[in-house]
Amino acid sequence: MKLLREYIQQILNEKVYGPVYRATPSPGPEHSGSPQPGRRVTQGMVLYWAPEPRTRAFGKYVTKAMIKLRNPYTGTSTDAYDVVALLDNQKIINMLKDLEDDIGQLEDDEDPFDKLAHALESMHHDGIWQDPDIVYAIKDAGFDGIISVDPVGGDTEYITFSSEQYKILDQWVDEDKAGERK
Repeated sequence: MKLLREYIQQILNEKVYGPVYRATPSPGPEHSGSPQPGRRVTQGMVLYWAPEPRTRAFGKYVTKAMIKLRNPYTGTSTDAYDVVALLDNQKIINMLKDLEDDIGQLEDDEDPFDKLAHALESMHHDGIWQDPDIVYAIKDAGFDGIISVDPVGGDTEYITFSSEQYKILDQWVDEDKAGERK
C-alpha cells in the first residue's frame, strides 16, 4: 500500500510540458551519454527543448514531443542552496576557480558556499548550469531537469536528463528552416 501511495504521489507531482520542439543539424533527439567533469555540456548529453522549433539557429531536423519533469531545477535561491549544500568545500573552491572569468575571484572575506550559491542563482539564465560539474550537482541534488531562459533568444528552455522524460509526437525535416511541418 505504501508503494502505491508513493507511486500515485510521484505521478501527481509530474508536470507535463508541451508540445515542445527540438531542432538539430542531424536526425534524432537521443541522449548520447553523460557529461564528463572538466568538459562543457555538449549536444546530446542533456536535451534542450523549446516552445518553438528554432530551426534557423539549430538545424533542419525537428522533433516535436511532450516532456515530463517532476522536480526541475529553476535557479531559485532555494534550488541553488540545495545544490551547493551537497558539495564538499574543495569541490566548491574548484568550481569557483573554474568560474572565475564569469564571477571574479573569491575574496578572503567571502564565504565560498554563499558565493557559488549566489552565482548559480544570479547567472541561471546566462547558462551557468551548462558546466558539467554543475549538471552533476543538480542531478545529485534530486532535480530531474532544468527550466531556464535561452540567454540568446530569451525563450523558455526545458532541459531533460534522460530519454524516459520525453515522448516523441512527430518528426520532420524542415528544408526551408521556417519551423513548420510541410
